[in-house]
Amino acid sequence: MAYFLGRDVSLAITTEHALCGISVNENGDVFPDNVQIGEVTGITAAGSGTDEFTLNGVHGLSTGDPFMVTMDADDTIGSGLTPGTRYYAVEGTTTSKLKVATSMANALAGTIEELTDSEGLNTNITRELSHSDATGGNDTPHTFIFNRHWPNHDGTGRIDTIKSDSSSGDRRGIIPTAGSADRNTLLDITGIDITFGKVDEDVAYFGQRTSGKMEVKNDVTISITRKKTDHRWTAIWNKARCGVLTYTNANKTALDVDSTSYSGNSGGDYLSPYTAVEINHSNATLPQPQNGNYGYRIHVISKSGSEVLTLRNLCMSNYSTSLSPDGITEETIEFYGYVDPVVDGDATFGYTTLTAVGDL
Repeated sequence: MAYFLGRDVSLAITTEHALCGISVNENGDVFPDNVQIGEVTGITAAGSGTDEFTLNGVHGLSTGDPFMVTMDADDTIGSGLTPGTRYYAVEGTTTSKLKVATSMANALAGTIEELTDSEGLNTNITRELSHSDATGGNDTPHTFIFNRHWPNHDGTGRIDTIKSDSSSGDRRGIIPTAGSADRNTLLDITGIDITFGKVDEDVAYFGQRTSGKMEVKNDVTISITRKKTDHRWTAIWNKARCGVLTYTNANKTALDVDSTSYSGNSGGDYLSPYTAVEINHSNATLPQPQNGNYGYRIHVISKSGSEVLTLRNLCMSNYSTSLSPDGITEETIEFYGYVDPVVDGDATFGYTTLTAVGDL
């Protein structure tokens, strides 16, 4: 067992997926990020609060749900909207129509943005990994937990840049001396408790007086205590204890590790449809969803060190809050896992390779 004070270490949490992250909105709803909600087939730009997108199918969004507008490769965002910006859904006149608001309050009040018909047929409704300041995922309603590659998404609003950025070396760092804009660290940590263990089984061999030991499984537990600043870890505990999974189709009959099956009509990349992405709360559609994308990944680095300890395929096992004697509310987030940790010499990023099937 090892215990660290928050002032001595930096810590980052990501999903185990190469592309998809997780965001939490103001109401405590949990959404997968880097998913495609639909393709725009038409724009009604009549003004007077009636402007809306027509999509190629049912969008599944409710009033107040966050989304973004993303263009096909080589296209500049139109429709009078801004790339890299989160908007909020207002249900349209049918289940395939969508109106746009600039905030949740405006969405609930029915205050609609005016649209233009510019680049309408090259527009996609998505939910992307996004951030707006140096705290990375710590600004609501933007991405709360980034994907395994820690992308530093450029926010150009083009699907090809999202996919390539999420798999390239342009990542957010954990190293304490890195520029603040490149950080992906959990803030306000007061303590970290890490426990490693092995579960062995005695094996007696015929003709041998001394029995042997056979390793059955690893046991990894990490407990993080931090000052509670918002409701988002409560939402993750209630709705997303085991990360995010993707499937090969909307029927969710087979897992699609890292969303490698999807490609655009012309061979270019595009995001997984939201119908084939699932927030995993220990209730995945398939009975045995444990694969390389299962759970969360945690990176820990000593502020005086040069190596990153990476804990893989962890799930939340407990969450609690407490009130300290000086009136500060703290939250304790516990994760468990059974995969061997990795110590990586790259103190900037940590270990980001997909967990091999043999390690699970």
